[in-house]
Amino acid sequence: MLASVAFLEGDNKALLKNRNLIAQHQEYKPNAMNLATIDKIINNINKSYLYAYSK
Repeated sequence: MLASVAFLEGDNKALLKNRNLIAQHQEYKPNAMNLATIDKIINNINKSYLYAYSK
């Protein structure tokens, strides 16, 4: 959630920090997979946000 808020606010440094923290705390999967999953969710949130506010 923190990463998505940072992403929507355009704070790339906060996004990078938060996505790395999230990935580190999910030890049962490789970090690369976690980051890809996190990024996919965040990108979907961003698309929805942009769509909602572009109308």
